Amino acid sequence: MLGRIFADEAPDALEDDKQGWAVAEAALARDDAYDWNQALMDLGATVCVARNPRCQVCPVQEWCSAYRLWFAPEAVQLGLDGVAERRAAYVAKPVAPRGGRRTGEGERFEGSRRWFRGRIVDALRALSAGESLALEELGLRVKEGFASDELPWLEELVSALVRDGLVEVSESGMVSLPR
Repeated sequence: MLGRIFADEAPDALEDDKQGWAVAEAALARDDAYDWNQALMDLGATVCVARNPRCQVCPVQEWCSAYRLWFAPEAVQLGLDGVAERRAAYVAKPVAPRGGRRTGEGERFEGSRRWFRGRIVDALRALSAGESLALEELGLRVKEGFASDELPWLEELVSALVRDGLVEVSESGMVSLPR
């Protein structure tokens, strides 16, 4: 999406990772990076989609290079009304397991941070309405062999879910789905 918006300024951003990262860094809102990132993901998921971008309703069309190219009078005359991007190949980056070394293989989804986030939400969804869990009990439900020394790891996952509005933590430390 940023490659489309800044195609004039960085024409090779879609093909060149280094240039793509430079464009992303330059566009980053320094004072509120989290909200900026969420807004970009929402825009990419709902408007600036790969196959059929909805340029006519895009809130950034005024600054978008692709919009100017695709909807310029000469482009319309030629019938260029939006070009689908090629689907990028997904390659998982090697990730060092907790307390381990990189193996050189891609990270498996099972056991990943995203996987555990999903397990936390699933465990809370299985509760009755209004019910909540203590952090340690939640850990036992989401990770086989969970030990109390893993509480900081679990607290960090739960805090991220709270920031995303997916779970709540009461003043007494009980975790639940938002009411």
